[in-house]
Amino acid sequence: MVLLLEPRVAAVAADSPLTRRTRLTLHDLVTEPIAVNTIAGTATLGLWPADDAPAGIVEVANTDDWIAAVSAGQAVGVTTTATAATYPNPAVAYLPLIDVPAVPVHLAWKQPPGHPAVPDFLALARRLVPTPQGTQRQSSAGGD
Repeated sequence: MVLLLEPRVAAVAADSPLTRRTRLTLHDLVTEPIAVNTIAGTATLGLWPADDAPAGIVEVANTDDWIAAVSAGQAVGVTTTATAATYPNPAVAYLPLIDVPAVPVHLAWKQPPGHPAVPDFLALARRLVPTPQGTQRQSSAGGD
């Protein structure tokens, strides 16, 4: 079940010239290495067209290393607004990316549910959280 769509943002060092802009495109980032969290990241080089790929990548294994690479100016990053909210850092600026799709956030559960309250929780989520535009929700209790 898709709960919401998280917009993507670019993460750049706070002293980067890119911070003079209010929003960015993927093309704006291609001259910089891209920090890629190879374990849990949502951004890959597949976001860019093959003929407009970034200068290189800086592989990191976790979010803390990703933030460190960006804040040190070693790379820029692509993430969601959740990262910006969860990992504020005065050395990192998060700027909206206007040409990339949002990331769907799913509510998932196993079948059969491991707790008797799961069906009630799903019903509550369906009632309280609006269906994101351009997505559909399953009407049956399936682990989507």
